[in-house]
Amino acid sequence: MRSFVVLSRVFRRSIQIIFRHDPVQIELMNLFDGRIGDIPSKDSLEILYKEGEFRFENKIPPGFKDAKNKEHEVKLYGDLIIKSKYADFIIWPEILNQAKSTRRPIILVTDERKEDWCWKENNIILGARPELVTEISMKAGVDFRLISSTQFISVASKIRKISISKSTLTDIEQSLSLSWKEFVLQAFRAIGPIVKLEELYSWIEENPLRALTANWKATARKTIYYYCQERDLFLGKGILFEALDESIYQLLPEHYHFSG
Repeated sequence: MRSFVVLSRVFRRSIQIIFRHDPVQIELMNLFDGRIGDIPSKDSLEILYKEGEFRFENKIPPGFKDAKNKEHEVKLYGDLIIKSKYADFIIWPEILNQAKSTRRPIILVTDERKEDWCWKENNIILGARPELVTEISMKAGVDFRLISSTQFISVASKIRKISISKSTLTDIEQSLSLSWKEFVLQAFRAIGPIVKLEELYSWIEENPLRALTANWKATARKTIYYYCQERDLFLGKGILFEALDESIYQLLPEHYHFSG
């Protein structure tokens, strides 16, 4: 027992040292040093919110798809309250300013799949929305491209002549995908606490936050069943939904409004 206590203390000290001197964190901080935008002021945020509201009302990209999905979400940064529905739009003026100051083409690396960023045909992403390409060309005189994380890693590995296996790229892609639980929760929060399955399917098709397989509708239903005690597939790990009918479900109130 005494040996166990000693080992436990040594382990705790080791963990503390790792967190105090994390070499990966230090390297990341060095990489980003001097390469991030300025912290916005409260006044500048209010101006951006007003501009964002005008753009959202007129379906001007980017970010308008978040107008309802994240209506009740906020994020805190120091004493700043960031309204999540404007988060994507807040990034856009920074991109424009960077393009103006450098006069160099912009490549945005993102795994965003919604149509307020992406130009899509038959659910296939072809690149950035033409409106975004046109706006940055008119205001900064440069080109704009949008690529995914895995595309960036694949291209960068070829340029730097670094070997990256397909399994590594697959792992990265899977780690970046939104879980079906979070996906369905976002849908319920966007549509309303009471949702018909057909409404859920329509929302998912309009907001493909992750790749959809041939059987995605069954996966969406099962996700509800896993967290609904009225269904046989209930996992018993937490109740998120209540069955009001065979095809109508309610997100429980404690999971509807939240801040992130």
